[in-house]
Amino acid sequence: LLNMSAGAVCYRLVDNRAELPENEINSRFYSVTGISPDDSFIKWLTDNALRCENGKGLRADYFDSLTARWFNVETGISGDSFVSIFSDITKNKNFEEQFSALIDATPDMICFKNGDGGWVMANKTMLNVFDLADKDYAGKTDAELAEMSPENMRHVFETCLVSDEQTGAGAKRKRRHHNF
Repeated sequence: LLNMSAGAVCYRLVDNRAELPENEINSRFYSVTGISPDDSFIKWLTDNALRCENGKGLRADYFDSLTARWFNVETGISGDSFVSIFSDITKNKNFEEQFSALIDATPDMICFKNGDGGWVMANKTMLNVFDLADKDYAGKTDAELAEMSPENMRHVFETCLVSDEQTGAGAKRKRRHHNF
């Protein structure tokens, strides 16, 4: 841990507050992150640790307002301690914001899905048509989203499920167009 090239911290929860011993922060943490372990950072670490359930780790993004940088943080549990590894993803976040603005500018519906059919990203047109603009759609499949949608839109999700199965069966990149 102490010799990792990424920024890493090891900490414990004491009275529901992250306790960060100085010797449990690797030397690269400050140079990689530029983060000072102030109260807001300690609070974020505490919340992060409390979200780890049943010994499972957690992956989350953290924005440090003092450095104006984004970090992907992977947190694992080792005994009664938590280990969080910080990787700077500021460039990726900036690209995501630019890409999101680009796809939002088109009137066409655009949706990107992962290999399991879970929605990763959709433009505003798509979210508005499917009445998902104010819902947490990330990672959900069409079947799960159909349950959250108005009755008159469920058949559209069923059509998308069929085309996803056909696309997956071919194991090639495919482009599907649906007319509604």
